[in-house]
Amino acid sequence: MTRLPAVAVLCMMLAPPSRAQDRPTTVATIGDSFADAIFLAMKARPDVLKKNNIKVIRWSRPIIGLARSDYFDYPAWLNESKRVADICVIQIGSNDMQALHDDGKYFAFGTDRWKEVYLSRVKGMADTLTERRCKQIVWILQPGFERQKHMAEKHEVINVLQSEALAPSGSMVFEVATSKECYGSDNTHFNRNFILKLGDAILALSVASKGLIQNHCFSCHNGFDANEISNPLSRHQGRFVRLKQTDVVLANGGEPDDDKRSTAPPKPTPARRRSSARQKTTARPAG
Repeated sequence: MTRLPAVAVLCMMLAPPSRAQDRPTTVATIGDSFADAIFLAMKARPDVLKKNNIKVIRWSRPIIGLARSDYFDYPAWLNESKRVADICVIQIGSNDMQALHDDGKYFAFGTDRWKEVYLSRVKGMADTLTERRCKQIVWILQPGFERQKHMAEKHEVINVLQSEALAPSGSMVFEVATSKECYGSDNTHFNRNFILKLGDAILALSVASKGLIQNHCFSCHNGFDANEISNPLSRHQGRFVRLKQTDVVLANGGEPDDDKRSTAPPKPTPARRRSSARQKTTARPAG
């Protein structure tokens, strides 16, 4: 059970009622098929969503990553929209364990240039989310891939760079505690039981932060205590913080993403898909 600091509870009690309390708290998923699975896991808990007036939004898409901008420029797509979510849950990187495309060139995974460009892309994506799209960020690092040797050997590079890029923002960053028993038949993605547990953990965070977000009561406390969020999430660094520039976006045309139109990124065109498939450096996507 997540505990709120006493001062935070007092803030929520004293906060004046507002129309914001009437609309759902929006939780958007961002990233690849792992983020998509979190979306489905949260959708599978309609009782929790209804009880806490939470709406989940899909900004995630399978086969998305940051290494292959020639295939699909996901950060650019995120930057183009004016839609805003209360909480963004990000998990991306399983498709980035390959050569990176930048300015017409390819750089081998793990080289100095690869790390430099990848770190810059994560920072750029995080800046876009904090300044334009999300009031709060929950960033989930890559699991251990205990059944995929080549991914297990590479995931730490992804996690170190993502953690470094996010450190200055104060965003809540989590590691996923996994074992061989957590994966499904493809040995890469999580099985049903584990992903439902992960979805429940994300919903617990969302419920705990709901009042703080809607009452805009951030100046009087440092956020809630997430140390008791248990398996499968383990807090890696950071805390929830006030994303000041988000209010500027809302005042200048940013819109809460609470309508019924699809807001998921588009699928790459067949032509781009075929072109990308011909690249010798393309790895088989994890999702």
